[in-house]
Amino acid sequence: MIRERLIALRERRATLVARSEHQRESVATLVGRAETAFAWFDRALAFGRKLRANPLWLVAGVGLLFALRPRKVLRLVGTGMTLWRGWRSLRAAFERYMPRQPPTRPAA
Repeated sequence: MIRERLIALRERRATLVARSEHQRESVATLVGRAETAFAWFDRALAFGRKLRANPLWLVAGVGLLFALRPRKVLRLVGTGMTLWRGWRSLRAAFERYMPRQPPTRPAA
């Protein structure tokens, strides 16, 4: 009786080990897909950091575009300002309702 139970437990363990291996492979595949799908986001963040570190490049680019096509640049700047204001208000709402750090509990 004990031997039969041990055999059943070994079979169950082998099944669980195989299932967990399959799940690990599935998760690794999903993570790989997510990394490739969001690679553009990482590049955009890096580009934003470079622009933040060197704002003269942004000013020079806008100045060049303004010299070439002033009406389009004015429309683009207006749209950019609207998007910037919207982002700031959305960010303020997120910070108001979802603070970054959870409140600390007083020690008992």
